[in-house]
Amino acid sequence: MALIALSVGLSDCRKVSHEKDGIITRPRENQTSQAEGMSLSDHSYLRITGDTHTMRIDCIQRDEKGGNSPVTVTLRRLNPALTARALDFPSSFAVQEQSFKEDNVTFFMTTGYVARKRLLFHRMRCDHPGSLHVMATMTPQGNVMDDAMDQREPRPSRLWLLPFEAEVVSTPHSLVIENEGEILLLWHFRQPGDDESPSWQSLLGDYDAGSSAQPDLTVVADALQAEAARSKD
Repeated sequence: MALIALSVGLSDCRKVSHEKDGIITRPRENQTSQAEGMSLSDHSYLRITGDTHTMRIDCIQRDEKGGNSPVTVTLRRLNPALTARALDFPSSFAVQEQSFKEDNVTFFMTTGYVARKRLLFHRMRCDHPGSLHVMATMTPQGNVMDDAMDQREPRPSRLWLLPFEAEVVSTPHSLVIENEGEILLLWHFRQPGDDESPSWQSLLGDYDAGSSAQPDLTVVADALQAEAARSKD
């Protein structure tokens, strides 16, 4: 089924930034007032919520009886220094950029969706290398495979948590990266006929055609941001 973005409830948005309590947000385009968030199909949608400590992404699928069956991905910062403060995550498929300061370290985040790849991405970095410590989990519990988690029901998908320099530590139900300066979270939604076990390299290798086997993660992340910014629906 085709992937579409919600197009109702559009708001006028000026190209300015706002700062409050150390949090800098840039207004997004194609805002929607619908609480459901981002529609993947007639039967499922994404919703993103969170604060400076934790980001939660719910993929909610309606069953034939009208009930909801969510799969939830949580990205949590480990050992944050300050009390959590609310952040404004995207409620449409437009790219959202925001930042916040904590103990003289500035954290930058970019969240977006690439419809052609059926891929939601979240890029997080900081201006003090080694200050980023995160853990990703999937509920119901996904099968952990090195740097990825696989969730086959109720909606087949695969999640990656990728470091730029450090290593991923796999636990039975989570992926952990510590002492990093930048990470990239990828959540891919498969469709019938897709490879059931894609690697992120095979999925995104076309973004770095000059590479041999291992695409450059910075090139890939930049390309994802650029493509998501070009396609608003």
